[in-house]
Amino acid sequence: MLKGLKGLIAGILAGTALGVLFAPKKGEELRKGIKSEVDGGGSGLKTVGEALKNLGKEVGELSKNIYDEISDSEHFKKAEAELKKHTAKALEAADKMMKQKKGKLKKDVKKATSKAKKVVKREVKKATTKAKKTVKKVVKKATTKKK
Repeated sequence: MLKGLKGLIAGILAGTALGVLFAPKKGEELRKGIKSEVDGGGSGLKTVGEALKNLGKEVGELSKNIYDEISDSEHFKKAEAELKKHTAKALEAADKMMKQKKGKLKKDVKKATSKAKKVVKREVKKATTKAKKTVKKVVKKATTKKK
């Protein structure tokens, strides 16, 4: 995909440069600038770069003007209002889901804690019983050896 994107960008730049070079009035000025730069020992790229920079500024200004015109339209305002409404609904739904999940999580934690307490209690009881039996055996052996 990156390869295709690089190719697309290169194509756009090449097309733009060719378009500017062969445009009637601006193209003539650009060709003169390139010729002058080349005659002065340069490569002509500085002149092309400046032309592309200026073209970029023009495209940016045109885009801003188009956006300004569109954003003032009723369709844009309606679309923006719809977007805000649907965004608010999505946020409400997400909040509701989070609260539900939080409630379920609390129940699950309580259940797990309860089970864990029962297991710990049972194991402590088993360990205590084993310890008592072991102590009795040790005491019995100790008292038997003394006699």
